[in-house]
Amino acid sequence: MKFFQPKAAFFSLFSGLLFTFFPLYSDAYIFRVLGVAGKIKLKAGTQESILKAGTKLESGQMLILESGYCALVHASGKSLDLRTPGSFLVDELAKKVSGSGKPKVSERYVDYVMGQLSREETEKVEQNVRKYMDVPGSVHRGASISRSNEMEISTARVFVYKSNDVRPSVYNLEWEASEGVSNYTVSLKNRYEETIFSKEVAGNQTEIDFSKITGQIPDSYTLMVTYKGKRNGPDLNYLFRVNPAEDFGLDADLSSPAALMLNGILCEEKHYFLDALQYYSSASKLEPGVSTYSEAYEKLKAKMN
Repeated sequence: MKFFQPKAAFFSLFSGLLFTFFPLYSDAYIFRVLGVAGKIKLKAGTQESILKAGTKLESGQMLILESGYCALVHASGKSLDLRTPGSFLVDELAKKVSGSGKPKVSERYVDYVMGQLSREETEKVEQNVRKYMDVPGSVHRGASISRSNEMEISTARVFVYKSNDVRPSVYNLEWEASEGVSNYTVSLKNRYEETIFSKEVAGNQTEIDFSKITGQIPDSYTLMVTYKGKRNGPDLNYLFRVNPAEDFGLDADLSSPAALMLNGILCEEKHYFLDALQYYSSASKLEPGVSTYSEAYEKLKAKMN
């Protein structure tokens, strides 16, 4: 026979109330600064300071934009771009952000991309990424490539991870150029080792539109870039897992650098690294003076290269 336990019931109710009244993001701040360029100050009471990326803006504070650009992300996950000179109360800016809901990007990953985690925390995040890249099935067996004594068919090192999650979209792929080689063959094989896509490319990059290759359900493909030339090592092939249903609720406003930056952080956190790279690149092109945009792009590109 089970008896009613008032202490257990109390703690169950208390934990439920905590979950109800304490959101994922702290109420201690309203906005967070994603990027700045130009002359922008933060006024808190009688104190003024130069606004920096990563700063958390609280109720009662004021932004003074003399010139330049400022990107903000609301605690609800909504983004806001500021370019018009003037003084802006943080509480009034919050009224410009329509809608609410759970933040799509974790605060920890925002810190990671912006380089504001401690070294130890950064290593933990990158270790989790490496574990993800080593999941079973992420590495395909080497393909069989014909050889000859005089001229060999070799594979180029592509600047992607060994295993990549992508959406049915267009991606620009780049690979390491080999000395004396001008033409390469880019090919994709399905899970049955059947070649479903192949084209000759002059130079060391090309676009692949996965929307024309994949169907309506998730599927996997192996990519190889081959060329005739001196063999430098083992065969190199790369897995691409295409998920047509994955969109994470990405912001559709491609004219907003702040939205593009947030999309990039979200994709990187979800391990869609090629998407993240493209979003960071787009944000940086729209606002080349914002260092956090270009640094996010360069940092991820360097890891993938």
